[in-house]
Amino acid sequence: MVRAPATAFVGRFVLQGNLLEAHWSGGQLLTPLGALRPDPGGSMAPSGDGEGPWQVLLSPSAFDLSVDPGGPAEVVAREFLGREWLYQVRLDAQGSSAPVDLRFRLPLERDYPLGLRCRPWLLPGETARLFPTGQSLRPS
Repeated sequence: MVRAPATAFVGRFVLQGNLLEAHWSGGQLLTPLGALRPDPGGSMAPSGDGEGPWQVLLSPSAFDLSVDPGGPAEVVAREFLGREWLYQVRLDAQGSSAPVDLRFRLPLERDYPLGLRCRPWLLPGETARLFPTGQSLRPS
């Protein structure tokens, strides 16, 4: 099923989703953009809390951003898609050795220049998928 890819690779390649590294800590799944929780009825953490590696797949439409001169991210590319912009935003993720590149889809009114410093976040109500388990997650 397209909305529930079997692997992180399929989600990234076919759906053009974003993959974030994640880890369990204190019953929460932490990503560079914040904590996620399982959908209602789902278990909190897989057995072996804290073990991994874990990856979270997020749609390019699962994000928003605010302009923030001191923010942890920078707009590094954008592409006009007719009805929206596709932005590439580079996040200087804390605790990670390398920055994380994210792809955002935003309305045309959100016309941001290259080099803009910003603060991205996950939209409430958006669904993420945890791999390798395939568990459905939502922002906390």
